[in-house]
Amino acid sequence: MSRINENGGDNMRMEDFEAMLEESLQQPEKNSVVKGTVAQINDSDVLVNIGYKTEGIVPSSEFLKDGKLSINVGDEIEVLFLGVSGGGGYLKLSRKAIEKETDWIDVDKALESGAPLTVKITAVVDKGFLGKYSEIECFIPETHGFQKLHPETRRIHR
Repeated sequence: MSRINENGGDNMRMEDFEAMLEESLQQPEKNSVVKGTVAQINDSDVLVNIGYKTEGIVPSSEFLKDGKLSINVGDEIEVLFLGVSGGGGYLKLSRKAIEKETDWIDVDKALESGAPLTVKITAVVDKGFLGKYSEIECFIPETHGFQKLHPETRRIHR
């Protein structure tokens, strides 16, 4: 059954409309990367429209760079679909999970090529150090090349 769309004279079949409607109601697969548009930003959350029947929520802290939000309303972004919050509410999305995955790819490439990575030491703990490479936290045993920590500068010396 063909109908003429009154808004522009375009032909749209009922089957096409039903297919579009069905597609918009399909929930993304868990742990899949989806594209969306930033719809709203508030103090604690960023609402992202991914074309589903409801918006998704990403904690705004996941978009902070040097204490400032790195996105604006209308920006297109990629996020990871984590699931639906209780009772069929908002979609749970994450940006940090994608960044962490990208960081792991960088680590794998460095391991394959033998290239060094810069890791920020965040704490000295028993038998080693806690560090952070971008979004990946790590433990570095003190036996892996570090000889001592300078007592005043708290910098590692070989």
